[in-house]
Amino acid sequence: MSRKSYTEEFKVEALNLVKAIGITKASAELGVTAKTLRTWSDSKSTNPTKSSKNIQVAELEAELRRAKKEIKNLKLINDVLKKSTAIFSKDQIGD
Repeated sequence: MSRKSYTEEFKVEALNLVKAIGITKASAELGVTAKTLRTWSDSKSTNPTKSSKNIQVAELEAELRRAKKEIKNLKLINDVLKKSTAIFSKDQIGD
């Protein structure tokens, strides 16, 4: 019998699903035995791995990049609105 290998990211997501819907439903949905999910859960609670921390750091870094990009875009829009307001204000004063 061959042993199936799962990535750390899959394990983390599976455990999040277990927390959300329970071990039985998560097991059926993912096609992973409940025993396997319990083993992952026990190992995560007693010995958090570096790779799960790396996943969290990577997620935070991705969120930071997304937020910086959004801030840059909003600043650009704000500058355009300021300039257009100044142009329209000059037109109103001149009338």
